[in-house]
This record gives sequence, C-alpha cells and structure tokens, in this order.
Amino acid sequence: MFGHSAKDLATSYRVAAVWAGQQGSFLLWAVTSTIFALLVGPFTGKYRRPFTIVYAVFLASLASILAYETPFNLIKDAIVDSTHVLRPLTGNGLTPALQNYWVIIHPPTIFMGFGSLTVPFAWAIAAMWTKDPIDWAQRVRPWALVSVSILGLGLCMGGFWAYETLGWGGFWAWDPVENVSFVPWIFMIAFVHGLIVQINRKRWIGTNILLGGFPFVIFTFGTLMTRSGMLGDSSKHSFAEMNRFALWILAGIMFAAIAALIGMYIASVSAIKRLAPEPPPLSGVTREAGYWAGTLVLCLIGAITAFGMSYPFFGAILTGRAAAIEAHLYQIVIVWLFIPLMILIAAVPFISWKGEPLKTIIGKLVNIFGLSLGLTGLALYIFKNPQWGAATAGQTKPDAISSLPHFEAATVTAPFGLQMPVLPWVTFFIFLTTFAAIANIWRIVAMLRKSPLSIGGFVAHIGVATLLAGLIISRGLEHHEITAIPKDQTVKVLDYDVRYLGMSKKDLTDRSNQAEFSMTRDGKEFKATPGLYYVPDPENPEKAMTWPDIQHRGLYDIYLSIGAPVLFATDMPMTLKKGESQPLGTATVKYIAVHAPENPRAENAVWTADIEITVNGKTFTTHPELRRTDQGLTPTLTKLNDELYVTLNSMNAEDGSITVQWPLVTPQFPIELFYKPMTVLVFAGTAILTLGGLMAAFYRRFSAKPLPPEPDGLAQPNDATVPTA
Repeated sequence: MFGHSAKDLATSYRVAAVWAGQQGSFLLWAVTSTIFALLVGPFTGKYRRPFTIVYAVFLASLASILAYETPFNLIKDAIVDSTHVLRPLTGNGLTPALQNYWVIIHPPTIFMGFGSLTVPFAWAIAAMWTKDPIDWAQRVRPWALVSVSILGLGLCMGGFWAYETLGWGGFWAWDPVENVSFVPWIFMIAFVHGLIVQINRKRWIGTNILLGGFPFVIFTFGTLMTRSGMLGDSSKHSFAEMNRFALWILAGIMFAAIAALIGMYIASVSAIKRLAPEPPPLSGVTREAGYWAGTLVLCLIGAITAFGMSYPFFGAILTGRAAAIEAHLYQIVIVWLFIPLMILIAAVPFISWKGEPLKTIIGKLVNIFGLSLGLTGLALYIFKNPQWGAATAGQTKPDAISSLPHFEAATVTAPFGLQMPVLPWVTFFIFLTTFAAIANIWRIVAMLRKSPLSIGGFVAHIGVATLLAGLIISRGLEHHEITAIPKDQTVKVLDYDVRYLGMSKKDLTDRSNQAEFSMTRDGKEFKATPGLYYVPDPENPEKAMTWPDIQHRGLYDIYLSIGAPVLFATDMPMTLKKGESQPLGTATVKYIAVHAPENPRAENAVWTADIEITVNGKTFTTHPELRRTDQGLTPTLTKLNDELYVTLNSMNAEDGSITVQWPLVTPQFPIELFYKPMTVLVFAGTAILTLGGLMAAFYRRFSAKPLPPEPDGLAQPNDATVPTA
C-alpha cells in the first residue's frame, strides 16, 4: 500500500490505491471471484460439491499468490529487527496517470467480470464430474449472461478512460492488455449462444463444456502474459514483473485448468455423444445453423485477437523482442468477420428452428433492408447538411465540422491491401449496423405483446450495433489536425481560430493546472482547458502529465489534445566539431572557432563561440557565450531572430568540440484538434448493451419449475433473449 497510497490523497483514491498496483489487482481478483462463489453456490444444485471443490482449489491458489504478491506487505527497508518496524509518515501516492475517477470504478467493474469467469469453468468441470452435462445449461445461463454484461461494461469503461485521459482521440487501440479482457468476453458470448442450442435442441453439449471453461483459461493465460514482465514496450499499460514464485503458481493454475478441462472432456466425450440426440431431418436454413455460423464467427474473432495479443509474449520468449501487432492489422483482418456478424445479428432472430428456404428468410428482411438503406442515407444527409450541426469547411453552421468533404478523396487500407474510398467504406458499415439495429427493433415490436420480459437479447443486439456504429463513425469520419501554437498568437486549426492564453496556475506542479485556449469560429468563442502539470520528480524534472479537453456537442465532440510546451527547436543539444556543419531546419549551422579568456579562472570569465548560420542563401554569424558565475559555467541567451535563441552549453578541451542548444523565443504548445462525430453512440450503445444483457439474465434466472416448451417460428420468447454479439 505504501507504493500507491498517501495521507494527502482523497479518500476515494486511498481506497482505489488498494487495487492500483499489481498486488492489489490479484487481491481484487480473489475478492470478486469469492463474491461470485457465494452468490452462485446455492443455485448449483447437484453440481454444488464438485463446483465448490474446483472453486476452493482456485481460491486457495490465488491465496498462495497473495502470500507473495500482497499489497499489505512490509517494506524491507523499514524493518529494524524482529520486533520493531518503522512506520512511514506517508506513502508514495498514486501514479499521476491513475489519479482519475475511472480508477475508482473501472477496476472493480472489470474484475467483477473477471471473477465471474470462474463460475462457468467450475460448473463445466462439475458437469463432467457428475456425468450430467445436460441440466447445468439452464442453471448456468443467467450467470453467463451476468458475466457477459459486467465484463462488457468493464471493457467499455476502459475505453472511456482512454478517451478522456490519453489524448489520442480514440477508445480502443488493440493493445495486448486490452485484448486480454476482450478475448474472454468474446468467448463468453459464444458460450451463451451455445447454451441456447443445448437448451432448445439438446445439442452442442460437448461444445458448451469447452466454451464454458475456455474464457477462464484464456484470461488466466493473459494474466500470466501481462504480469510476466515480457511485454516491455509493446503495451501502453505498465505492469511490474511478478515475484517468481507467484508467477509459477499462476502458471500452475493455468496448466491445471487446461489439463482438467481437456482431460475430463476426453474422458467424457463418449458419454456426451450418447446424450446428444440425432439431429431431426430439416430442410432449408435453420436457426441452429444460424447460431453455428454466429458462434464460428465469434470464435474466429476471439482466436485472431488471442493470436495478436500473444505474439509479443512468445516473440519475447523466442527472440527476445516483444513487438506488438499494429492496430490496423487487426482491423484489416477482423473487418471480414464484422460483416457476417452484423448480418447474422439481423437475420437469425427471423429464422425458424425447423428450417425454411433462404428465399422466405430474405422476404422477411426485405422491408427492414429498405428501411435501413433509407436511414443510412438520412444519416449521411445529417452529417452533410449544415442546418443539422454536423457541417463546416466553408459552410455557415457555427461550431461544427463536416467529415464528408475531407473524405471524398481519402482512402483506407482494406483486406488484401486494397485501397478503398473512406466514405463509401464507412457508409457500408453504417448500413450494416443500422440493419442489425432495425431488425432487432422489429423483433421487439413483435414480441412485446406476447412476451414483454423476453426482449433483453434484442435490446443487447441493438446496444452492440449502436456501440459499433459509434466507434466506426467517430473514427472513420473524424477530422484531426496537428500544429504548434506560441503564446498570444492565433493559429487556424480545423476552421477554428485557436489562441493560447496561458496557464491557469502559477504553480505548474499543481494538479489542477490547465492550459487555457480561446477557440473562435464564425464569431462564436469558447474556452478549452486541457490539463497539464509537471510531476515533482528529481530524476525527470520535465515530466509532464496532460489530459485533453473534450467539448461534447450532441452529434459530435471537439477534442483538444496537448503536449508539454516545446522549449527548444531541437530535442537534443547539438554537438559540433571545429569546421563541422549540421542542419537546423532549413538552415545550416557551422562551428568556426571559440575564444577563451586570458584568465580562465577569473570571476566573470567569458568563452565565446563563433557560429556561422546560412539560411535561404544568406549567411550571418552569431556569438553565444559561456560565463563563469557562482553556479559554475553558465550559458547566456543570445538572440538569433524573432523565433530562436542560441546558447553555448559546454566545450570539450580534448577534441575542441562545443555543445549548443536552440531555445525558442516563445515556447510553443503542440496541439492536436479532433472533430469526432457521433461519439454519443459509443456511450449510448454501452448502456443499451449492459441493460439488455442484465434484462436477459433476469428473465433467464433459474427456477426449479421447468420452463414452458418453446414455440417454433418467430414467436420464440425463450431463446431470443440472449445477445448474439
């Protein structure tokens, strides 16, 4: 706790400090897993004994890890002897990047999702242990839906945190640590779909055993990977390397889980095959076939992402280099799976269990298809039309920026290296998400009279489509521009006149400090205040923490990201040998000579360098000085022009070289301004998805009373409540 808490932290941050470090996250995993054990145990029925044994072994293993990785461990340097321990007056405090309200709510939420993954794993083992892999499906389904809902919410919260603090204008970067959460979620979604088939058709029994156990296994592997210390610079997240004994215990948990799941499955496979009935003779396209296709697509997405997140880990083991797969490579591959996934989300709810010709299914979707086309066209009109607040670039609507003119000639890399025009490509994806959402709204209307409580799955489908539409539009149709702005000067950025006004605080180490910018467009002005402060760090006095300013405008966000002020024209001082020339921007710098004082030990002794600068064919000479003062040899500022100074930093007596630096007369702020259309859909989609999943879980809560038989055709209240994405 000393490493993450401090007396001067707010109470909420002192609580969050418990899980802010690596040790605390293991404690959080143990606590959330225990909560689910207590909640689920009474509902496991005949499976309770083996379920409890598996769960207890896992919790005991986590307790063993916590014996080494505990946030409450004593500081070795504070132990005086066996009876005396020095108590520090305060702690190091939270890392500045973590001092954000999301650290209070995001980790507990996502770790509730991680803790819930133990439930289907332990239940799958128990189902094989008791030789009854049938009845567990109905009992585990509501808890699987709860797991999907909470884990999905935690994932999205992580995206919101990144969007609001990292300053890169996005929600998701396919980072290895992000994917460790995403992959188990995808396989859990596949699992809840498999349960539909098992409950309704008594099939997929063995498949569901594996799908139920795999999310826990892959998450355990992901935890091992991220805490191994091998990811290096391949992740935006940083984790300290675990204690070696604790790491081996974690590896033991993973290998034991794999061995138990695969070993018991192999031992049970013949019995499982006997329990599964022969498929009835069917004609045409069946709902089971739709679920099979959807589950296959989900598993492929999960497998591709799992490969990508594992690549730097195995690369570090085999070659010593932990190189992460770039985000755009995920997008190029997974886009192929996104297309059928959206089509299946729209179509499967309209397919009968008994099967029907493809022509009949298409007939059911024709009106929805046409309506979706119309709504997609309307959406593009809204983006284009200045009267609706989403247009700009020479148009008259204040405070808005149009994405469409910018993208008419732009291209994006599509699968197989094809260069696709951005606007048609994004429009196609907008249509797909609209099609999926409208189809499920259509089904909700049809179901409300017959079974109003069974619409949770359709609501979740709408949430998925809305969330993905927001991600696609906000990223695919965004505008952004990078520039640098000196104080009290106005720069044109994305149709805005941006002027840097100064800092809100005199003390730049004050965490509440903000850089203040005036932003004006069409005569209307507002103030943007991105955060910036310097962390008191003797080893790195120039370490700055920044976070963006986000102006939410309904249909779009204006997102201003900044970096620390640029004080010098070059990142590093320039070292020149006598007669040597080096480039400085468009100019050329040449070191001519240095003049030493007659008495170098005298007070106020001055060394002067002659430096020749050539720019645009014209040459002039400048003479920076190095003066002896009470503080030693001190460079003086020599003004070159209205933009630059030059300083003589040091001289090397051995080779006669000098080191010079080029301070800016007026420090400049690097800024990046984004126009992000329809980010509101990302937040709305997350809320809808979570609500739909929890509604489905509530409707599917287990009761000893058997569920009524499920009708065929469109009115199928008992199988249409589970999200298919």
